[in-house]
Amino acid sequence: MPGDDPLVAAVRRAATELPSGQLRKLADAIAKHGQPSALARHGIVNAVPTAVFRHHAAAICEAWIRTGTGDPPMIGRGIALSVRAAADAVLDVRGEQHVSVVWTGPASYEVPVRATSAVLAEVIEEARKSLIVVSFAAYRVVAVVDALRAAAERGVEVRLVLESVIESKGKLSHDAKAAFDALGSTVSFYVWPAELRVSQGGGHAAMHAKCAVADRRKAFVTSANLTGAAMTDNMELGLVIRGGDVPKRIANHFEALIGTGVLKVLAELDR
Repeated sequence: MPGDDPLVAAVRRAATELPSGQLRKLADAIAKHGQPSALARHGIVNAVPTAVFRHHAAAICEAWIRTGTGDPPMIGRGIALSVRAAADAVLDVRGEQHVSVVWTGPASYEVPVRATSAVLAEVIEEARKSLIVVSFAAYRVVAVVDALRAAAERGVEVRLVLESVIESKGKLSHDAKAAFDALGSTVSFYVWPAELRVSQGGGHAAMHAKCAVADRRKAFVTSANLTGAAMTDNMELGLVIRGGDVPKRIANHFEALIGTGVLKVLAELDR
């Protein structure tokens, strides 16, 4: 707003444009420094290596240098507290449901780059009761396997809905389940049986959805398969929805498909 203190304006812009996790890291980095300096600016700006983060971190540092040398001087812990308070206020204003963009690929100032793997790991790690993960392809995702194992060990009901070579009629060259064989019986595997697929064009429909839902309260809907390239290298776009009825409706939908037999436990199929 016109007339704002530059530091207030920089903090407000960061709070409205950065994900909450990056804001926490920004606040933690600022709190380590008592006064603005070249060393402080370098540490703060490089706390999270994304273009958008660096842009906002640099703006806060520059405003701090211009306005933080008064009497008494503005110290880092005070600015960090303002960043945390602004972030909490933004979440409150946004209401019960919060939606954020997840983009892996070339960066711009409009959308921060967040590795799909990091966001998926965050969703899995937050699950305490139930977790549904859906993907077409899966391979070379050791970190995801480890996160799912940890979820199962803390008592989370983990259900993976995956595509297979047989059910895909050859559209998939490797069973997605093979990437998770190390999990054994600690998780449940589901597929969409080939005989239940109806294609309006006369071909064969693919099980192409990709999402993860934790505890019916946080959902990650993405273009990315559970593959190494999709997790870190490809151009992928997704949305994280926290709160509201969308995560619950997605979970309810897959549970209804399981309950009605549209999705079947892989071990129950007659091969």
